[in-house]
This record gives sequence, C-alpha cells and structure tokens, in this order.
Amino acid sequence: MRPVHRLMIRSVGRTRALCLEPYGMELALAPGDELLVELTGVDPPMLDVEDGRLTCWSGVGSELRVLRGPEELYSTVGNPVPGVPAGMSVREFLDVVGLKKSRDD
Repeated sequence: MRPVHRLMIRSVGRTRALCLEPYGMELALAPGDELLVELTGVDPPMLDVEDGRLTCWSGVGSELRVLRGPEELYSTVGNPVPGVPAGMSVREFLDVVGLKKSRDD
C-alpha cells in the first residue's frame, strides 16, 4: 500500500493560483476557499509559494486528486507521474528539458 499525503490549502484575503505540476493544471482559489490536495505515492508533495502563486509538485509514480468539499476538481488517478532519469526530481527534469515555467509567466 502506498502512502497518502494530504495538504489543506486555504486562500485568505485575495484570489490565488494553485498550479499542479508536472501537469500544468492551474486552479483559482477565491478568498476563503479550501482545497484538499491528496497525493498517493512514495514521495510527499512539495509546495512552493511565490508572489501569491502556489505550486504543488508531485513525484514520480504519484497520483493526485484535488477536492473542494466532496467535489473532485481534478484527478490523475490511473495516470501516475512518469519516470525521470535517475538522480533527478520531476522539477529538475522539467527545468533541463525547458518545460519549467519561468517566473514571468
């Protein structure tokens, strides 16, 4: 059985963007919004916060679900994150192949 990691994300004061990587999926969090990010996989998710934008990174083999209450907003269940070269994280691999979003995007 693979571990399940859960993050509760709340937006306070203003609308924020939540980007799910490596999928490039972006969701808006309105003020007061709560989303549950549920990631199944060995590696726990990594969360970056930059200029009001939250980015949640999934590791190799992970499957992800995002819920607002009982409503499923996004799911990759059945389509795990593909492998990357040994010794690299998903984030590092996307950067090397030029697919990581720049800060100006």
